[in-house]
Amino acid sequence: KLRTEGFSETFLPGDPLVVELSAGSDIQGVEFDVKMHQFPDAESYIKVLSERVKFYAERYGIRKDYAVDTTGLEEVSNYHGELLHQGGDSWGPSYAVLPDNMQEGYYVVTISGNDQDGIPQFVQKLIQIRNLSVYTQSVNGDTLVWINDPSSGGALAGLTVTLTDSETGNKLEATTQDDGTARLLTGKTESAQLQILRDGKPTYV
Repeated sequence: KLRTEGFSETFLPGDPLVVELSAGSDIQGVEFDVKMHQFPDAESYIKVLSERVKFYAERYGIRKDYAVDTTGLEEVSNYHGELLHQGGDSWGPSYAVLPDNMQEGYYVVTISGNDQDGIPQFVQKLIQIRNLSVYTQSVNGDTLVWINDPSSGGALAGLTVTLTDSETGNKLEATTQDDGTARLLTGKTESAQLQILRDGKPTYV
């Protein structure tokens, strides 16, 4: 089955945009539909991330994948072609190459088609393109978040950092200091959603 490395990924403006894929069947020489839709805002993007967590929590053990409904979203890219492969190994990673002129924003990429045996394949990945560099480090329940401007390398102060526990919904909040760091006492949190807010509005997830 066609799979991505994680459900969401972040890129800086100007980064090469690619979706890395793996497959349990032969997909070399096969053409796929690769579509890219844009969310209107960060809130819509966050809503999908939250819905996916809830979907799997309610369907534990059921073999059904979450699918993002792209109805009403703006389609910004669409092509039909082969995926790129690394080396000559048909079982190695494959890559869907996306347009390199995409603006900052929030997107969902949908890749669909049939493998060599005619078996339908379908996979999606969320992508955010943001002009922020965010680094995190957690040690013994103490999490440090550092945010800077990738253009200048300078620290970004005054940004709100929130961390929401995926299981309990409990939220921690801190503000970046002059050195761009914020500290959160996360305790035994195993899975959480990180958000960066500027002027009260989400700007990074």
